[in-house]
Amino acid sequence: MDKHRFDSWCMANCLKYPPTCPENVCTCLTECVPTGEYAKQPGADVHCHINCLRYPPSERCPEWCKCT
Repeated sequence: MDKHRFDSWCMANCLKYPPTCPENVCTCLTECVPTGEYAKQPGADVHCHINCLRYPPSERCPEWCKCT
């Protein structure tokens, strides 16, 4: 399976409820929160969730978001 298809498979399985992606294959992100000065900005938490809760993490995810 090529990397692009594998990444797509991980994203699809991480986003299922409950996630069905094996931990030894993919890392499913479950939470992304704003840090620093952005933590107090209205809507920053939503921005982090929309742009960062992806597999693999999107290049649209800003540095000020911390994901686990």
